[in-house]
Amino acid sequence: MRQCRQPVYAARGRIHALIGYRVRLADLDRHWFEIECRVEDAAPEQRFSLPAWIPGSYLLRDFARHVVRAEARRGGEPLAPAQVALLQVARATLGDPPLLLLDHVDAALDDVGRARLRALVEGYPGVVVMATEHPDRVCPHARALALT
Repeated sequence: MRQCRQPVYAARGRIHALIGYRVRLADLDRHWFEIECRVEDAAPEQRFSLPAWIPGSYLLRDFARHVVRAEARRGGEPLAPAQVALLQVARATLGDPPLLLLDHVDAALDDVGRARLRALVEGYPGVVVMATEHPDRVCPHARALALT
């Protein structure tokens, strides 16, 4: 297992955060790796992304679509359900897909989280299909279709 700790510098050259990571080969036959990343003193909204290409190659590979599972923790503890719901929305909107499907992500959100979700849905450039028990709380002006 290889471990590395690397400083990440902000625009003015100060160390913004210290990132440590471990890479472990989980299944050689399937080419699966487990990657653990730790960010000390992370910003309140930390963003991670995977490249879509390899330097020197023009072939798009879109590595993010091969992610099987992602887990986030704060201080070693699992995130609150509201934080997980917002992470799921952030992951689903990555790359602005033309069709966004959301399945009851608002159930775990408080008023602030629902307001953030409402702003995202109202300004989304594509089509949003959302399953929710309370469409009036998330999108009061949207067309609602009741399925029974």
